[in-house]
Amino acid sequence: MRIENTETDNLVANLRGEVGEIIFTWILMRNIMAEAATLRTSDPAQDMANPGLSTLNILAAKLSDEIVSRL
Repeated sequence: MRIENTETDNLVANLRGEVGEIIFTWILMRNIMAEAATLRTSDPAQDMANPGLSTLNILAAKLSDEIVSRL
């Protein structure tokens, strides 16, 4: 990537956009994790049988991976 020919304003704007996307993804992930926590029970077998909880756990993991890949 060549940044020496790119205007500073464009670089800053791109960085702000990227940081904003990371923050949005993090907030979304935290909300999904909180929702999953409300559905979680003390019985792991029952939790594994709950498709809604499984979906929320998968989404939280994917969002976490996305955040890490952007950093």
